[in-house]
Amino acid sequence: MISEFNQQITMKSFDLRSLLVGVLLTMIVVVVMLIATSESTPRWEYRIVEGYIRNDFQDQINAAAKDGWEVVSMAVVPNPPNTARQVAVMKRPQSSRPSAWWRFWKK
Repeated sequence: MISEFNQQITMKSFDLRSLLVGVLLTMIVVVVMLIATSESTPRWEYRIVEGYIRNDFQDQINAAAKDGWEVVSMAVVPNPPNTARQVAVMKRPQSSRPSAWWRFWKK
């Protein structure tokens, strides 16, 4: 009776259902790792635009906006005699970095 029990334990055959469960669990672990390692906050690049003449300054901002830049802050700096320099800080998301999942697989 003991020898029959030992044969049942040692003679386990290939089980397709166990293989599929193992593959499914592995896929779940990989997806969770990818989600956990992804960066949800974008990185920004900044640009400063300066100008004295209103139309010239406005044209510079409009040209930058066409490239994806947006104005974050503006200031007018007094500059004698009777002129004012306009300064704008602009930002846009960095587009040259690979996504998180690609960095994960490249390592």
